[in-house]
Amino acid sequence: MVVPNAGGSLAIQEFKIAPVGAQGFAGAMRMGSEIYHYLKVLAKEQYEASAGNVGDEGGIAPDIGSADDALDMIATAINACGYEGRVKIGIDSALAVFFNDGKYDSNFKNPSFDPCKWLSAAQLAEYYRSLLKKYPLISFKTLMLKTIGLHGLLSLRLPMFRLSQMTSRAPIGLGSPVL
Repeated sequence: MVVPNAGGSLAIQEFKIAPVGAQGFAGAMRMGSEIYHYLKVLAKEQYEASAGNVGDEGGIAPDIGSADDALDMIATAINACGYEGRVKIGIDSALAVFFNDGKYDSNFKNPSFDPCKWLSAAQLAEYYRSLLKKYPLISFKTLMLKTIGLHGLLSLRLPMFRLSQMTSRAPIGLGSPVL
């Protein structure tokens, strides 16, 4: 839905909406379409020139400065369309791209960013926990054991997380996508 990696500065691949409270496929399509079009209006109001940017998969791609800004805009669109509680948000973090020297480089698109500000596995897990507290998140795609470790993954307590998925797809330490 909002795709900051399409040329923007945000180090998250994309945000997606999940109309979990829809009545069937047609209802889910209607909800998604209404939210998408409202997001376009919000993007034009808040980001002017970059609001017309479109990501590879058709999502809105303004140059958003932070995950909170993107999530606030998505939550505003969900609520304005009357779907609060019926639509959740997913994040595709694409951590493999941002993982550098054993840490998460949250500002990898800025070559002069200070490596001392990169996040450790524990700091990254805490960052995702803080997002879970503030937003109606339902999934994180591409969290990796290599980056936040087994304890970090388990401590997130994601609603859709199942240990069997992790162990059958990614033996501990290999860094394969688990969510």
